[in-house]
Order: sequence, then C-alpha cells, then structure tokens
Amino acid sequence: MANSKHQIGFSQAVLRAMQGCSDFEGRSTRSEFWWYALFYVLVLALCAVFDFVELASNVSLGSVLTSIFAIVTLLPTLAVAVRRLRDSGDSWKNIFWLLLPFVGVFILAIYWVRPTAAKSAK
Repeated sequence: MANSKHQIGFSQAVLRAMQGCSDFEGRSTRSEFWWYALFYVLVLALCAVFDFVELASNVSLGSVLTSIFAIVTLLPTLAVAVRRLRDSGDSWKNIFWLLLPFVGVFILAIYWVRPTAAKSAK
C-alpha cells in the first residue's frame, strides 16, 4: 500500500507547483507531479475549445490562450519536472530529453513514473 503522507490532492498539487516555481532543489512526489500534469492537460484542452473563435487570419482565441498559459506556466512546469526527477533519484540534467521531439517526453515519463528514491547521505 502506498504511503499516505505522500498522497496529495489535485488543488494542493497545483498550488504547490505554482508556489514552488523557483524551487529547482526540492522534491516532488509522484502524486504531486501527475496531478499537476493533469491540470496542465485539462487547461490546454479548455483553451482548445476556443479554437473556433477567429481573431485574425490564422489566429484563434484558443491559440492565444494556449500561448499565454504556456508562457505563464513555463517556470512552474520545469520546476516540478526537475523536482520529480530529483525525487526519483535521477539527475536534473535528464530534463534535456525534452529537446528531442515526441520521443523526449516518453523517455522522461519513464523517469517520472519511478518511485521516490531514498535520500542520499550528502
């Protein structure tokens, strides 16, 4: 059975990710990371609903909202991803897998699903 102290809810995970947007040193549990990932995907899906509203030629309201959301959440998203890598015992440098189109996210997902590693004695 999973350790209940590591289980947090949807809103708490999103709040932690947004508040810890400059914390690249800590750790994020699997539940915190995946709740935040769900939030991110849901907001992107909501933005896509407005793709039918055309603001100008080849510019939709959905694309503008998606761009604004991506810019606003860039730092918190990177921070929670790096903290999750650290929590699983992996190097933060693995975040550079994102530079590989398509396959990079799948490679990182393998790291992100790993359980929490024991804290090293530094």
